[in-house]
Amino acid sequence: MRKQIKIRPMTTNEEQYLLVKTALKMTEVEDKPNYVELGVMGCWTSRAVTEALEKTGKDYNYYGVDKDRRCTTPWKEHIKDNGKNVLFLDNTYDASHHFPKKSIHWCFIDANHQYKGVRMDIKTWLPKMNHNCFLIFHDIATYTGSKKKEYGVLKALLKSWEVLFNAGYKIYAIIEGGSKNNWSMKNGKAKPIQRPSGGLLVLSKGMELEDSNPYLGAASLTI
Repeated sequence: MRKQIKIRPMTTNEEQYLLVKTALKMTEVEDKPNYVELGVMGCWTSRAVTEALEKTGKDYNYYGVDKDRRCTTPWKEHIKDNGKNVLFLDNTYDASHHFPKKSIHWCFIDANHQYKGVRMDIKTWLPKMNHNCFLIFHDIATYTGSKKKEYGVLKALLKSWEVLFNAGYKIYAIIEGGSKNNWSMKNGKAKPIQRPSGGLLVLSKGMELEDSNPYLGAASLTI
């Protein structure tokens, strides 16, 4: 009998739902799946996923990777110290050396959002992925303000698409990144600026695609 797991609404609902859903799906096909989150900071995703995994009663390993030591406080406060959850205070390249090839079943890439950084993460972590896996990219929306702050996630994905396709990855789900109006003040005048509101691309390999996937191209989801 499947357990009903309530998902804590800490991030955008549809994104969090999909992250937890894919993490739980991995427990159905692997005895002890390995999860890696690149860029944990506030630990919202780490908390939601590890809490859900803990409730299944199944074995797993969850690894957070972040070079910013400020993430240690929320990690200690919100992530259960059970020997299954480990935080690496390191950059994503150096942290990759802790993992053998084909050992990771679920990887959430949410670290350096610049083009070169995302390209490096793809190149570095792709060989670490198992033949049954989910590879997930956050913030595929493009920042439309200052070019210095423009996200390079989508550009890096497009550049790497042939490599990912040839490696056997397929699109499992997409949540489009929208934009919302924020206001900036300059010289006493207010003007609207556009900022990204996330967006999620889930790639899968060796996993059965759902015939009716409500998350494919979804703009919103009520959970």
